[in-house]
Amino acid sequence: MLKNAKSTRLICSLVKVVLFVAVLMMGQFSEVEMAKAGDDEGMMGESFYKGLSCGELWHERNAIFARHGHCFTTERGIRAFGKACKPPFGKLPPHAKEVVDEIKSWEARKGC
Repeated sequence: MLKNAKSTRLICSLVKVVLFVAVLMMGQFSEVEMAKAGDDEGMMGESFYKGLSCGELWHERNAIFARHGHCFTTERGIRAFGKACKPPFGKLPPHAKEVVDEIKSWEARKGC
C-alpha cells in the first residue's frame, strides 16, 4: 500500500508540473499565480529555486523579462532570448517583480 501511495504522489506531482508548464507557456496566468499552484510551498516556491544552478536561475529571471518585452543587449541575453523587444520593454508588473526578486535572492544566496 505504501508503495502505491508513493507512486500516486509521484504521478500527481508530475501531472502538476506538466500542467504548470503548459499553462505558463500559454500565458494565461501570472508567475505568482502559478507559484501558488500545487503543494503547500508552491511549484515555484523555495524548493523549486533552491534546486536550480546559477545558470538556470539566470535563465528563469531573464525569461520573465523576455516575456515582458525586455531589450537584451548582452551577447548571452541575445543568444538566449533574441534581439526583439516590444512594449512594455521589460517593465514588470508587480507580480512578475515579486518573482524576479525571489530569484535574485536565490542568486545572492548561492553566490551567483
